[in-house]
Amino acid sequence: MKTESTSREGNGRNGRTAAIRGAALKSLEGDALDRDQLLAALMSFKRGDFSVRLPVGLTGVDGKIADAFNDVVELERRDASRNGPSSAASAGAGRRRWAR
Repeated sequence: MKTESTSREGNGRNGRTAAIRGAALKSLEGDALDRDQLLAALMSFKRGDFSVRLPVGLTGVDGKIADAFNDVVELERRDASRNGPSSAASAGAGRRRWAR
C-alpha cells in the first residue's frame, strides 16, 4: 500500500507540473505568429492590399516579424497614396518592386 500511495503522490506532483507547463505553453501559443495568418497577409499584400496587418503586441521574434511586416505595408500604403490612386489600385507596381 505504501508503494501505491507513493506512486499516486508522484503522479499528482508530475500531473500538476505538467498542467502548469501546459498552461504556460498555451499562453505562449497565444502570443505566437500563426504561419497561415502570415502567409495570408503576405499574399494579400502581394496583390496590392495595403490594409492588411498582422497582430500587434506579439513578443520575441514573432513580434519583430509582425512589426516589420506592418511597417513595410504602411510605408507602401503611404507611397501609393502619394503617387495617386492608380498606383494604389495597381498590384503590378508592387510586384515589380518586390519580385526578384
